[in-house]
Amino acid sequence: MGAVGPVGVNGVGVYGYFTEAGGRVRLRLGLDDWDRLGLCEGYQAAVRLPGREAGEVPVLAARRDPPVVWLELAPLAPRRAGRGRRDAGVVSRMTVGYDGKRHRPEADMVFTPDNVRTRLKDRPFVPVRIVTTTGQTYDIFHPDMVLVGTTFLIVGTPSATNPAFFDQVTRVALIHVTELRDLPPVAPPATANGQQTGP
Repeated sequence: MGAVGPVGVNGVGVYGYFTEAGGRVRLRLGLDDWDRLGLCEGYQAAVRLPGREAGEVPVLAARRDPPVVWLELAPLAPRRAGRGRRDAGVVSRMTVGYDGKRHRPEADMVFTPDNVRTRLKDRPFVPVRIVTTTGQTYDIFHPDMVLVGTTFLIVGTPSATNPAFFDQVTRVALIHVTELRDLPPVAPPATANGQQTGP
């Protein structure tokens, strides 16, 4: 059975539809709320459903179905006393890796947000390929095509009509970035920053 109402996510109130079945929580959010919250798969979030205590849950899956995003969350476990900042509804930022174990991102990251930001600010800028644990690659020919967050990157795909602007974005968890590989300085291909499957 589902319900509609106010839901707390990391101390931010949003209005959404949610269901609990088989020990899992499904939450439907508007795209604007999804973007504002900065969530991504594997991110550990503090979620509070109406009439319930906040619990720490990993985002197991996120499916975009504009104008909404469906999130699948692990079972809602009660928050343990003394963890996180209870007054703000924020807990320690944790992620769930491919091994199913919880990790503190900054301890497991090959590249920290500062590492990526420093590389993007190098002058003159040298194009870079971002390589992830899944083998996915993102070719960056302009530093403005990447926004650096505390736990993820927003990678823009340049517009075919004007490569100074992007048409779409991809959210990449920093914990999955394994390599920042220099590329030769050439004109960007039509599929730059696209999701490629090889090196």
